[in-house]
Amino acid sequence: MAKTLVEFRAEKGLCLKDVAEAINVPEEELLKIESLNGIPEYITEKLIVAYNLPENYFSSENSEQPIKPIKNLKSYFFKTSLIWYIVLGLVLSLPMSIVTFVTPIMMNFLGNSITDIVRNVLDFLVDIVIVVVTIMYCKMFATNVMKKTGLKGDIYKYRYLYDVIPSGAVAVISIISSLVVTVFFNKAMIDESQMYMVWVGYGINLVISVISMIFVSLVMASLLNTAIMDDEAVKAKRHKTMAIIVTVSTVLAFALTIFANTLEEAPRYDTIGRRIFVYGVYIATAWLVAVSKEKDSSKEKLAFTILPLISIVDTAVFGLFDLFGI
Repeated sequence: MAKTLVEFRAEKGLCLKDVAEAINVPEEELLKIESLNGIPEYITEKLIVAYNLPENYFSSENSEQPIKPIKNLKSYFFKTSLIWYIVLGLVLSLPMSIVTFVTPIMMNFLGNSITDIVRNVLDFLVDIVIVVVTIMYCKMFATNVMKKTGLKGDIYKYRYLYDVIPSGAVAVISIISSLVVTVFFNKAMIDESQMYMVWVGYGINLVISVISMIFVSLVMASLLNTAIMDDEAVKAKRHKTMAIIVTVSTVLAFALTIFANTLEEAPRYDTIGRRIFVYGVYIATAWLVAVSKEKDSSKEKLAFTILPLISIVDTAVFGLFDLFGI
């Protein structure tokens, strides 16, 4: 049996007014059509174009199972983003935990000098694994959202931005968190009677980490909400706002990186170049998306395509530099 207009609206979580505005048809006309057994061809054609639907979406040949409508897409985007981000954090912690667990065992059998070499190799491999897993996560996340909602188009195209757009702000939060823990740890080391300060520092670190997860989920939900917008002018404005946020947050993260480095007993500045490269890519990607036009999406396509490749190249090249002490 062919899909009806009522079933279409239920699957997409849309009201009659939304559909009428999207295809430029009076609400009264759509209301009459909903009472019919079939949908006029001129209406189905408009719906297919407006919502990027498969050509056989309204035909009896389309045997896909109906999708349970989601009443509040914004709320769904946030909740699913938070759940997936927590899962990603747990998955990424596994390889690092394994290396930490294996290192003392290696020291007993290999000795310190050889263990250091092996540890450097393992750290390099872990970095590669983290990047690859993150890219796979972004792809799986986008696929899952599309499957659950039935939404098409830009949601999948945005998949590589889900983790990158918040990166500057997350870096800022992470550095501040590390500085807080370091301050409390140093107090405890100076005065043994203040050892509780260590736990206070870790407690604050935990709170900051939770804030970071919530922030990332909000940004990801905002991206998804932007992706399903029909109004290109509003979407372009959102993209520009995102680009400004990315620029400001990454510059601040870079400044904090330099500041945190100066607090070390033996400051190292070999990572500053890498930070410039990585943050530069994030800023360039955000602005490429912001300045791309609806009819000429070559810049946007370039940004979405090159981003995962850059992430892998960055990790591999700079990881090899660290590995060989270059």
